Amino acid sequence: MKRLFVGIPLPVMVKDKLKSLSEDLEKTESDLRFVSLENIHLTLSFLGNVEEREILMIVSSLKDTLSSVPIFKIHIQGVGVFPSMERIDVIWVGVSNGIVVRLIQEINRLLLINNPKEEIPHLTIARLKSSKNKERIREVVERYKNTIFGSSIIDTIILYESILTSDGPVYSVIQEFKLNSKN
Repeated sequence: MKRLFVGIPLPVMVKDKLKSLSEDLEKTESDLRFVSLENIHLTLSFLGNVEEREILMIVSSLKDTLSSVPIFKIHIQGVGVFPSMERIDVIWVGVSNGIVVRLIQEINRLLLINNPKEEIPHLTIARLKSSKNKERIREVVERYKNTIFGSSIIDTIILYESILTSDGPVYSVIQEFKLNSKN
């Protein structure tokens, strides 16, 4: 069994711009578990534990579908929380482009994922472990809510394996899928 997800890697330039947000959140002295900057990515579909024998079928299905998807641009902007400002569990940065939502829906349909976890395109920055200093977190979120962190041209989508370790997840590439550059 392998724990898999389909995602989009982000350029270093965008990750560098997210650093100030992480630093300001860290200054709140809240009980946060941060996603390491090198691990930040846009998840399109979380597949969970998959049998080794199913991986070739998944790769084949994704290759057929993604080869016709044109290269596109995303904008990384705004900060928010799930599920609400009253009960913060996750702090995220938004990703805008209508094609991303359609891509999430198409991949979930293709891979028969009936209960998708990723419905709103976002980058998870941190998870809250307790309500300690929650008001300070709200202040940081409010300050960054309209911040533009950058844009990125997306030409590759990746099927990743996520290996959980005591130091956090380690991601390895199972397969890269190049998008269609002929549009």
